[in-house]
Amino acid sequence: QEEHENDVRKEDDDNDEDDEEKLHRMESEALLGDSNTTDALQTDEFENDSCDSKSEAEEEEMDGEMDQLGEDVYSFLAASDSRTLAFWFAICIFLFQMVILTFNLVDLVGPRYFNIPFGVEWQVSASQVICLILTPAVQSDFIISFATLHDGYRRVYHPSPNLDSAHHGKSRRGRQPKSSLVQVETATRAKYRLSNLCRLVQGGVGIAVSFLLIVQSKEVVELYFNFAALGFISELDNVFFWLVDNGFILKQKLQPEALAVKGYVLEKKEPVKRFTWCLGGGCYVQYRNSLLGLIYVGLLTGWAIVYQQQVEGKMIAQHIRAEFGDKFNQKLGFYSGTYKMQKNSLKRHAEYTFLPPSERARAQRASSFTAKRCSRGSSSPTTARPATRVGSCGRRKPIATTSPPRRQWNGPCARKRRGSARPSTSSACRRATASSRT
Repeated sequence: QEEHENDVRKEDDDNDEDDEEKLHRMESEALLGDSNTTDALQTDEFENDSCDSKSEAEEEEMDGEMDQLGEDVYSFLAASDSRTLAFWFAICIFLFQMVILTFNLVDLVGPRYFNIPFGVEWQVSASQVICLILTPAVQSDFIISFATLHDGYRRVYHPSPNLDSAHHGKSRRGRQPKSSLVQVETATRAKYRLSNLCRLVQGGVGIAVSFLLIVQSKEVVELYFNFAALGFISELDNVFFWLVDNGFILKQKLQPEALAVKGYVLEKKEPVKRFTWCLGGGCYVQYRNSLLGLIYVGLLTGWAIVYQQQVEGKMIAQHIRAEFGDKFNQKLGFYSGTYKMQKNSLKRHAEYTFLPPSERARAQRASSFTAKRCSRGSSSPTTARPATRVGSCGRRKPIATTSPPRRQWNGPCARKRRGSARPSTSSACRRATASSRT
């Protein structure tokens, strides 16, 4: 019986050991299963992320990112139907801008040197440079239209009603993918070019008027006031689009068009299609920077030429015709005649010398300034006069202190006119004087 009990105990111990071994095996298998499951889940997530990134990269490669259509009235010309009110509203705004700029241009173009002052103070010159630097930023339509015309025709799209719910019709960068867009039927190639051409003309005329206003200004306050007013005129296309978009002008007819234009996007050109000589995406940026640099070089070069001519005195009248009567003092008549400005100025004051008779006819054909102060019907014979110096205030001071010699009047020159202290200078008198000189 004792032996039987010992055998039973041994069997129970063996069974317990087997159970413990089974439990250890089950635990180890469970641990291995969890690790395998975790690795499998991580592998699946990585594969999903890689697939998403690959799909987005392929989508961006194939479709490209879309550019937003500009929020101004010129977008109506590109996207709206030519029979709608929005199209002709944009035409009217363009003509309104051009009429104002043309009036300014006609008023600024003067008969001589575009009415540029002969000299300004240093603070005015510094303000002119500042305004020239700000001009391309204010007239941004010129740069944008030039770059857009260089890109060529780009199709216009609007969002599709069946958008992708995962990204809400947009990519991760916030741009509209091409797969969720529908092409706008009313946006044609001709209207697209017309829109950019109108923007280019308005920007170019605005830059020309800005340059003339800057170089013609004589005071700092006048310069900044005119520059700000011209900038407002150039921004009228954006101002009227904002008024239409917020329902201030023709809300029922134009506001839906403005809301639709704000959702339109443009097809983006590939870098290889933009530039045949360049394969990188940075060429587009380099082109815009180069265009901006050329505009700055042109404006500053023109200003430097004007400033150099102001310093050299070329903006002042090169010839002055002065006529003095003999009613107040008969000696003043000997100083009447044509004076020519010398190249060398005295402390930035113009210096004029009397022209001999041989050069007088040529000076009269050239543009000159005439100063008259003489009695009715009086004139003076052609005699040698001393040189005079003319200051900025217009007062003339004789350099020579000796008075001109007195003349003996004979023949037809001996007769005096009524109320005149000098002999008359009729045609016979002039012929007699010329023969006596000969």
